[in-house]
Amino acid sequence: LRVRVRRGGYRTETLEVSGSAGGLQSLVLRPGATWSLSLTASVLQPVPSARGPLLAETAGSLVLLDPADGSQRWRVSLPGSGPVAGLAALGESALVVRGRHVLRATLAAGAVEWRRELKGEGALGTPSFAKVLGQDVVLVAGVNEVSVLDVATGAVLLEIHDLPAATTQ
Repeated sequence: LRVRVRRGGYRTETLEVSGSAGGLQSLVLRPGATWSLSLTASVLQPVPSARGPLLAETAGSLVLLDPADGSQRWRVSLPGSGPVAGLAALGESALVVRGRHVLRATLAAGAVEWRRELKGEGALGTPSFAKVLGQDVVLVAGVNEVSVLDVATGAVLLEIHDLPAATTQ
């Protein structure tokens, strides 16, 4: 499977996916800087960031690549346990979901600024950024739950558990 996504008119990201688990195998950026990268670890879909493509290995590493040549700017091992299940970037920050933890890391060096364990059970999805009543927040959803965290501190502002399951009629 080959997917092309145009990002802001300056480049196209081409993702090549194969295998039964749908693991990402390579990343090619065109036009502008053209390079490719072969990946051996199981990696989530790359996320564009202010400093270059951001990769999260499901085993627990976060990697920032140089957009000019694809070289590794930095790699950090994320604290916590469980697979990395979600990644998002905004401004100079990356948000990562690992197990039941949500982490905020700087794009400058990958330093973890805060880490918050969420109550509940089961897998969490990809975090997303939002603005609620003028406050920057992180939204994280699970199978029957939603959590809202403060972007700057990681403080839990709202947790809703035991949401009813979706029904079809």
